[in-house]
Amino acid sequence: MDYNYVMGITKSKWVGLKHFKVLFAYSEFYRILRNTMVIGLYNLLFKYPAPLILALILNEIRVKWFKSTAQTLLFVPYFLSWVIVARLTYSILDPDSGMVNILLKAIGLESYYFMIKAQIFPVIVSLTGVWRDSGFACIVYLAALTAIDPQLYEAAKIDGANKFQQMINITIPLLVPTMLVLLLVNIGQFLNTGFNQIFTLYNPLVRDTGEILINYTYTKGVSQGEYSFATAVGVFQALVGAVLVVSGNKLSLKLTGRGLFYVQRKEKR
Repeated sequence: MDYNYVMGITKSKWVGLKHFKVLFAYSEFYRILRNTMVIGLYNLLFKYPAPLILALILNEIRVKWFKSTAQTLLFVPYFLSWVIVARLTYSILDPDSGMVNILLKAIGLESYYFMIKAQIFPVIVSLTGVWRDSGFACIVYLAALTAIDPQLYEAAKIDGANKFQQMINITIPLLVPTMLVLLLVNIGQFLNTGFNQIFTLYNPLVRDTGEILINYTYTKGVSQGEYSFATAVGVFQALVGAVLVVSGNKLSLKLTGRGLFYVQRKEKR
């Protein structure tokens, strides 16, 4: 169903919530929503656990200069703009001179045009997000690790626990509050993948999987001047994000007794 056609037949009939009605009647909306959810799911699968894994690895490093250098190198990409990250991504994946394709040619494979393949674009978006943003969340985990009482590890060593057992029985359980906070933050951004990231990596050839709600809002609101309709899309994203955070928080409180926020109910007398 063409968007302009839908707007034409509904303009004189619907008021108030008409833009939401048009949004849900627009056939392309469900493809865009699917793309947004797929990228959000990839972010949860790759971007969420990566900082925790890095923090656990760094926490085991005992050489101070190496540990501090590794932390700095992991944190530096967070200060790079997405324009720079996108340019680096295009350079690394360039079909002629990119590092990845040079390695493919070295083992006898043909060059692969990564940035114009719609089917792998969501993975590229997620992996660039992992590289750029993992350092910040890693620092958060490292700060939480410093608050763990060293005597717990000493007692575990006396009981014969190895490093892996200490991590499973001490480190992970004590990191649960921090993990829950970051998980709920990621859930809240499930439909709100960064505009700058998508805008700099996107190209028309990956439209089938790369067009998501955030750049669709930009196209309708800024490029085409349909501000009311773009606002409706933004409100939809915000409402879904709020519902996901509240639902996730309630589930977390029910399962673990911990959450991002907690409202204490007054007991009836």
